Amino acid sequence: MAGVKWQSLVHILVARILVIAPTTEGLPDVAAATQAIASAHQCQVLQAADTTQREVVEAASTGSYDIVWFFGHLTGGGGFALPTGELSVESIVSVVNVSGASLAILTVCRSWPIGQRLLARTKAAVIYTQADVFSADVMLVAVAL
Repeated sequence: MAGVKWQSLVHILVARILVIAPTTEGLPDVAAATQAIASAHQCQVLQAADTTQREVVEAASTGSYDIVWFFGHLTGGGGFALPTGELSVESIVSVVNVSGASLAILTVCRSWPIGQRLLARTKAAVIYTQADVFSADVMLVAVAL
């Protein structure tokens, strides 16, 4: 009986995470951070250099996630940079909503405008920044989770 309770506790502590990290120049610790996250949780990681908006939306809608975690950069238009273009703010809102996630993490410099929109338009709690993200910060959050 004690074994069943332990297995239930482990299941609660292991999160299902969609990690979106396709453009990470200037964030050298992202690969290590995604490995740390994946070693402790059930993850789907979109890290390919040719990740498209369609792939991000499909991954979000075909899984049931606890967390959607973005690593990368903003575009000049305020969206999330993809190698093939941009994930607009409205698309980010849609990704978080269809994923079912209760937490969105934006490891993106000055991501507060997106964070505020997510707070207003989703049911998810949101972690975002008002300043630049530094490599050490990326690892601290990854290890803490």
